[in-house]
Amino acid sequence: MQIHFRLSDFNTETLTRFDDIVCLIGDGNYTQIWLCDGRCLIASKTLELLQQSLNTNFVRIHKRHIVNKAFVKQIERKFGRLHLQDGRVLAVARRRQHAIKLIFKQSI
Repeated sequence: MQIHFRLSDFNTETLTRFDDIVCLIGDGNYTQIWLCDGRCLIASKTLELLQQSLNTNFVRIHKRHIVNKAFVKQIERKFGRLHLQDGRVLAVARRRQHAIKLIFKQSI
């Protein structure tokens, strides 16, 4: 079982534990990877490409957002938002709301 996520940029290579990743936010051909210690790593890969490397603890909630289920604090179904433990509030796509509801109902 793989427990590390390998990220490379121009000068360095970073090994990050899956458990330390709070969320990934896509921005075109780049992805912001937010860690539980507040750091943000920038990967020059699309969110879709990075999603293939993630384990099952991660859920795609929007075309721009993937979250680690362990860091989800609250789901606002009425407004289609998801609150993370670090205070970040992310939108849940309308088309994904039903599936997200089922995923988090099972994990509770």
